[in-house]
Amino acid sequence: MSRTLPQLCAIAALALVLSATACKNHGGRSHEAAYVSAPQTFLRDRVATVYNKVATVKNGERLDVLERTTNKRFVHVRTAGGADGWVEQRSLVSQDVFDAFQKLAQQNAKVPVQAQSTTHAETNLHVAPGRDMEHLYQLPQGGRLSVLKRAFAQKVLPGAAPKAKPPSPSSAKEAEKDKEEDPPEKVRPQAHSGGLAAGTRCARPSWLGSGSPGGF
Repeated sequence: MSRTLPQLCAIAALALVLSATACKNHGGRSHEAAYVSAPQTFLRDRVATVYNKVATVKNGERLDVLERTTNKRFVHVRTAGGADGWVEQRSLVSQDVFDAFQKLAQQNAKVPVQAQSTTHAETNLHVAPGRDMEHLYQLPQGGRLSVLKRAFAQKVLPGAAPKAKPPSPSSAKEAEKDKEEDPPEKVRPQAHSGGLAAGTRCARPSWLGSGSPGGF
C-alpha cells in the first residue's frame, strides 16, 4: 500500500525522535555521573559469587550510573565506550566530589609553586586536609608533584575529650559586664577568742628557761 507524503514525513520524524532518545540514554550522558576513585577496578556482569569481568576502569574515569542494588553496595554503570557492568560503590565518588576538585584547581591555578616533591608511596589526593576527607585521584609511588600550600589536620585520639572552644566576643563582653555590676565581696578578718591561728609563732616564756622542753 502506498503512503502519502504527510505519512512519510510523520514516520521520519518519529524515527528521529527515537534516535535522539537512544543517543540521550546511551551517549548523551543524561544519567547520574560517578567517578572511579580506586587505582583500577573492573566491572562484573552480575552481582553474584560467580561472575565474569566485562571491562576494566581506571582512576578518575567517568561512568554513567544506571541503577543500584537495594543495599547500595553495588552500582550498575556504563563506560564511555558503552560497556555495562556492576562495580562496588566504595570504588566510586559522586559528581559533587569531582566538581570540588575542579573548583580547587581553578582557585589555585595562579598560586606560585613553593617546592617540588616526590611521593614515597601511593598517595591519595583529598579535597581538603584530613585522611577522612573525600579523595578521587591517586598518585603512584615516585610520582613528582608541585607543592602549592601546606596545611595540617588535627588528629583526634579515640576517647579524647573534645577541645574547648574559645569564648565568643559576645559572651566575653557579657562576662565582663557581670563583673562590673557585681563587685567581689570583701571578707573581714575574724577575731580569735582563744588560742592562736594556725601558723602563728610565739615567744618562749622566760620561766621555762633555755633547756629542753622535755625537762618539765
